[in-house]
Amino acid sequence: MAQSYFCRQFKKETGMTLTEFISRTRVRMAQERLLAAPGQRVTDIAMETGFGSITQFNVTFRYYAGMSPTQYRKARGVASSRS
Repeated sequence: MAQSYFCRQFKKETGMTLTEFISRTRVRMAQERLLAAPGQRVTDIAMETGFGSITQFNVTFRYYAGMSPTQYRKARGVASSRS
């Protein structure tokens, strides 16, 4: 199956591009880790969830979550010893 065909079929079936799906999944994983591991650094969570840089992570996280990772943690009442 050609890559372009797969991407078209994926969008047809899910309503989103493969890249969008992967980004949303990574942000969702990061949200779970931000809440589950309050002492873990945001930078470490970004790398563990597959982002290439903290800047890419912050931009993508803010796009899908509507706030920065640190704001997300604070809004959920999770204390963090370091960001």
